[in-house]
Amino acid sequence: MQDFNFTDIIAETVQTGTLSARASDDHLILTAAIRAVLDRAASDVAGGAAVSLVSMTLDVLDGDVAGSETRFETELDRKTRTLVFINAIATRGDAGVLKATSIYRILS
Repeated sequence: MQDFNFTDIIAETVQTGTLSARASDDHLILTAAIRAVLDRAASDVAGGAAVSLVSMTLDVLDGDVAGSETRFETELDRKTRTLVFINAIATRGDAGVLKATSIYRILS
């Protein structure tokens, strides 16, 4: 396992929507990054309210595009008064590498 400052990497990923090629090769960081991107997007959809993850499903699509920057895109499926249904995909180049589908409870 490579030596990373995990907190800084995740914070930068949420801010920029990308993950460096070096960090992208670590599956734990890639999974945490897509979760952090979803957390932020769900809160934004909920008008900045606090949200709590209820469920998340991960699908590994293709893990063989090493050495490329990873980009994250989110898409809102639907929002109710108390729940946000949102998904994200992590891509390297033109290839999807990880997809996450999640449900968040709006807390306030």
